Amino acid sequence: MTSEHAAAVAQLCATGDDERALALGEQLAAENPHDVALRLRLGFIYGAHERFDAAFAHMDAAADFSNGSDEAVLSKRAGLEAFSGRGDASASANAAIEIDPLQPQSIYYLAAHEWQGDYLLLDDARVLCSPIPKCASTSLKQLFAQLEPASGDERPHQRFGGPRIRQDRLRLQERDLEHHYRFAVVRDDIARFQSYYARNVVQAESLRREGHGLDTYLGLSTRPDLDELVSRLRHYQYVFLDVRHHTLPTRAYLHHDAGFYDDVFELTDIEELRVRLSEHTGTALDLAHKLRSGPTTEAGLSSSSRETLREYYGP
Repeated sequence: MTSEHAAAVAQLCATGDDERALALGEQLAAENPHDVALRLRLGFIYGAHERFDAAFAHMDAAADFSNGSDEAVLSKRAGLEAFSGRGDASASANAAIEIDPLQPQSIYYLAAHEWQGDYLLLDDARVLCSPIPKCASTSLKQLFAQLEPASGDERPHQRFGGPRIRQDRLRLQERDLEHHYRFAVVRDDIARFQSYYARNVVQAESLRREGHGLDTYLGLSTRPDLDELVSRLRHYQYVFLDVRHHTLPTRAYLHHDAGFYDDVFELTDIEELRVRLSEHTGTALDLAHKLRSGPTTEAGLSSSSRETLREYYGP
């Protein structure tokens, strides 16, 4: 959902001039009060600056003018409610799913929905996987590409990315999976977090790219140190899709019933997984992508950051 008015406000934010963007947005909202996309954009920006009264005022207006039937309004509201601690994020997330089940995984997690989890379903190979970011996802998608050859020039991360996962979550409800090999690859959550920080935030500068090349975007550094990212994690998850996607707890990506899986592998057991998949599918699979060793679980974290992450991720 977008509009020329919302796009104009977002463009000003991309220059780093948030206050000017908000002033323009308020002017445009007064002239175009029914512009739902503009209201959502303003609500998001005010929320990022923790000006929650103004944020919810625009979210309420967006809901009024969409007649309460727009999943985009409900999903954006769920994110704001979760970040601010105001309102019922679970109820908003569930309502968004009810209108459009093709919601991102984070909305299903907020909703504590029975369909929670990420899934890739390969029907011909009779394989189902729950991919988890920073848990050999590149290796897994390269294995899947051997089991389900592309019809075009798509790369594995594109073919087996978010849109496919959203569709497969729904297809999962319609399939008899008795003869499917169901598995996941897991990793210590704090190690996952550190790997994400080192590979994405530092090396690939993912936040700087998402933040339009700015050093600070919507009040957050796009090159935070590790302790800053930890201390403001929920804030970063609210503003940056990249953070939200990679740092939710492992349980967010998995089926709620642990017995659903035939095998759950540790990251170090990827070669055993290759053998199991080869045996199940009758295909000699090759692990072309070599796993790179990441930081140890405790390295690089202050004691306070380590405790913060332990509390967030749980035992």
